[in-house]
Amino acid sequence: MPVDLLRPFAVAALLTCLGAPAAMAEDLSIRLAGTIETVFDYTEEACEPLDVPDGPARAFRDADGTIRLIATHYVNRAFVGPDLDALRHDCTVIYRGGNQDDPAAYDDRAWLMSPYTLDGSRVFALVHNEYHGHHRRGLCASGSYRGCWENAVTWEV
Repeated sequence: MPVDLLRPFAVAALLTCLGAPAAMAEDLSIRLAGTIETVFDYTEEACEPLDVPDGPARAFRDADGTIRLIATHYVNRAFVGPDLDALRHDCTVIYRGGNQDDPAAYDDRAWLMSPYTLDGSRVFALVHNEYHGHHRRGLCASGSYRGCWENAVTWEV
């Protein structure tokens, strides 16, 4: 969705949180900016069944000048290209959680969420980690997804 479509919602939410009169938010309008563009067609470009966007899109420029956009599931892949208009989905796995049985390891399923780099070579990121205990019947008494699910945010370099 183009930023111009999201901006009124963000402004309205901010005004509401700040206690602004509802009339201020009602004066906002939404307009389409540009044409709709398909960036990823699952039916043609997915590398596996779980290769789906499952987080907000975040992009950075690497040391070679290549744009890398991440909007991925827990098997993390990137869209790669010279600019945002020429990105292509790459099936190379760039990051994957360790599928550790110990929830205290914070290393089961992992989504890269906020890549940041100062030099394009060393990339830092917050990682959304989920422990899926229901896949480990011996470690999860209930065997249910919610009953054995834990979340954490970690840091990766």
